[in-house]
Amino acid sequence: MAGPDARGVQIVSMSKKASASFLLAVFCLALFAPFTASGDPTSAETFTISGFVFDEAGNSADSTSIKVDSMSSVWSDDGAYSVEGIAYGQHTIRAYFMNNGHNVIYRQIFVDSDVSLDWHSSQNWITYEVENTLNESITSSDNVEIEVIETMEAKTLEHSHSDFGPYELGGYYTIKTTFDSEGNNDHYKRLKIVSGSATEPAPNHLVITEGKNSLFGYVSDTQGLAMQGVSVSSGDAHSITNSDGFYMLENLQIGEVHNVTFDQGSMSVHPVISKALTSQQEWSNITAETEIMFPENVTFTTRIQALPMSPFDVEWTSGNFTDYFHVYVNDFLIFNTTKNTVEYNPTESGTYEFRIEAMNVNGSTSTENSLLIMVLPEQSESDLWGVGMEWNYSVDYYPSSITEQVTMTVIGKEPMMDAFDQERSSFLVRMSGPHYEDEERSYRWVDSETLLYLHSYWADDPDVSSYYQEGFLGWNFTDADGNQADLLSSDQDLNLHFNRTNIIGVPGHPNGYDDTFNQVEITRNVSVETPAGTFLTTYICITDTADGVKSWELWYNDTVRNWVKKIDRLPGSHSDYLVMELSSYDVPITPQFMTEEADLNNKNYDIEWGDFQGADTYELFENGQLIYSGAETSVSIVNQPDGEYSYSLVAVLASGLRLDGDLITLSLHHIVVPPVLDSQQENLTQGDEVSLVWTAVEGASWYALTMENEQGKLIVVYNGTDTAYSGIIDDEGRNRFRVSSGTYDGKFSEPSDSVFIFVEAKENTPSFADENLRKLLISVLILAGILSILTLMDRRK
Repeated sequence: MAGPDARGVQIVSMSKKASASFLLAVFCLALFAPFTASGDPTSAETFTISGFVFDEAGNSADSTSIKVDSMSSVWSDDGAYSVEGIAYGQHTIRAYFMNNGHNVIYRQIFVDSDVSLDWHSSQNWITYEVENTLNESITSSDNVEIEVIETMEAKTLEHSHSDFGPYELGGYYTIKTTFDSEGNNDHYKRLKIVSGSATEPAPNHLVITEGKNSLFGYVSDTQGLAMQGVSVSSGDAHSITNSDGFYMLENLQIGEVHNVTFDQGSMSVHPVISKALTSQQEWSNITAETEIMFPENVTFTTRIQALPMSPFDVEWTSGNFTDYFHVYVNDFLIFNTTKNTVEYNPTESGTYEFRIEAMNVNGSTSTENSLLIMVLPEQSESDLWGVGMEWNYSVDYYPSSITEQVTMTVIGKEPMMDAFDQERSSFLVRMSGPHYEDEERSYRWVDSETLLYLHSYWADDPDVSSYYQEGFLGWNFTDADGNQADLLSSDQDLNLHFNRTNIIGVPGHPNGYDDTFNQVEITRNVSVETPAGTFLTTYICITDTADGVKSWELWYNDTVRNWVKKIDRLPGSHSDYLVMELSSYDVPITPQFMTEEADLNNKNYDIEWGDFQGADTYELFENGQLIYSGAETSVSIVNQPDGEYSYSLVAVLASGLRLDGDLITLSLHHIVVPPVLDSQQENLTQGDEVSLVWTAVEGASWYALTMENEQGKLIVVYNGTDTAYSGIIDDEGRNRFRVSSGTYDGKFSEPSDSVFIFVEAKENTPSFADENLRKLLISVLILAGILSILTLMDRRK
């Protein structure tokens, strides 16, 4: 039943309301059920993104991987690709140009139908979405126009998400969005086109909001140089200047005054500016008024080396303006320290990459080159190669006709990822020769099954240059049926997909890339003559199917357990090709040092050697004297005096047989490290106590603290074993403190970085007698005043 309430409003019973709602729902379902739109996010329909990939010159790119979100990668075929099964909505898509600059390009894409998208290895898009004043997406509007000012391209809003481009990486572009014909509500954004990364998957993506605008500009120092890393803020808007000093504060309210700060670290580099935001282009270029001192360069003193599974030290030197260090291992922050050394304890074998950042309140400075330490696992006796095996080759480079002598020495074994991202077992090999500089280092990771290089690394002597070269290689051998095949044991011809990336760490030098498909011919019992003798070999010829060139010719001998001759017509270097011929070899192995001959500056160091197959114990001799006997493969030398030291090694087998190893010589000249001096005080008054502390230096027996006053007089204020000092300073003005460390054997360090303390003159205070005299005079004046008042009163009477 229905009836009026107290206000005269008709009330419908609940049962009738429910019935009406049910009928309305049925009507809606019947109305919309027959229709399914491709742009419906609830639809199970999926879509395809397809297109072509191009290199920097506009030619079809080589193998390129396209990946959408976490879906499986799709590789291009003859420059074309197609990714299927993509759901409705916003996605991250990237292209990895494996053989064209090694570039990876990321962008955002909104999918509601099939999409055609062509990629260029050196270009990326500007992507955007548009919102109204309530931050709701505007799907379409004839009144909204988006324009790229530099290219004069323009679009009306037909979809909430769209793009412009692609444009060359590194270029700057300004986007103008007009929301009405009056121009009172225009929105500007400016950006630099970047490639993006896994941690920045939405580069060049803009959110354009009606009623708001952006403030952008450049920050430079007093010399006119770009300042990177300046934090620019206004309320919730925040930006960090890039390498050009550019910043952009986005989506600031038009018509309001915005206060903008410019900070680097904990310091302001420019006074706060107030900006009344309009709907025009809002530029604000800033010149810093404060000079910011960053930490000076930090350099590793520990060299690239291969070590057994045990703790090891990593050391470095630093410059001025450094407060502390961040130590990264394989890009993870591991240590935060004020010292110039850390001890690292590896948990598994492999290659560890170290990087140091010198830090202060203003920012950081990183090492120019990283440090590689190879930690070696124990080896199996069934391995084809063992630690200490050595082959000497004569290498001829053409067309230069240069001949060099190169020695390959096995120093360990570890897993290695190849260029196809497959983990392979590899032997770690040290390359050496008379043409190498003292601290020049060269290593190869050799596939334990094919004996072909998987990885290469070369670093120049730091006293010569900071150049380096690193190669990543992949060899995919298959039989006629496409199954994986073993190169050395196969009894039939094979196919090979070869890929290599060469990273050239030389300024201005391009990197190198190869990706080829090849035929592999295998011939047994082929005789070949080399400087080491005549050998019966397995001959392997690898021919490029594209041009018919014999890229590699290889001759393998079972006794030598290696190639006795190799012709490489794709060496990945400045030569057209090279020929390697075996000149001698040492397969009946003897124990081998892993420590290399070197000039040392630390009195504490380790002597290490490779695990010798079949050895029960080892004996280590220093200058002919036995200093160790046992089963370990390393010995720590502590507090060694300066001098020349020769070390020899003997492996003792279970049978009692003794095998002599090689001989190495180390030259030690110990350098004492200066302490790090610190004080929390900067300004004092004459007579105040100053407190200074400094870091302890390993092996130091004394410390000397000096003070230099404004007149240049140098005073030793402390000499002893403590690492702290407190005392009174009477010297007015700016005083400079430094501390040195020394050892009992007469060595001492350079002075530490300076700490400056300013001492103000002490104010003169009145003496006790002067104070009493002052009080007496005041009393007399008060008494005289009282008498004058009394006299005046008597007269009036």
